[in-house]
Amino acid sequence: MTGDPPSGGHLAYVGWLTDYDRDHIAVYSALLRAARAGRDWKDAARSLLALDVAADEAAAHAIWQAHLVRARWFWEGGDA
Repeated sequence: MTGDPPSGGHLAYVGWLTDYDRDHIAVYSALLRAARAGRDWKDAARSLLALDVAADEAAAHAIWQAHLVRARWFWEGGDA
């Protein structure tokens, strides 16, 4: 994943599109496709967010979840 989220690995909710969001629109789209296809979150976190799930599963899950929530906000009514 290129660039770090503004808050050290976790996305803070803001009600507007950020530069980080703009840089990660393709990642957001891929996360949504993966979720809709029923892809395992660990696989998506590793391949789409380049997270080391084995090193810290709880942190990886939190980061993956935050990105998925942000993706849903963007694509399903936020600033889309």
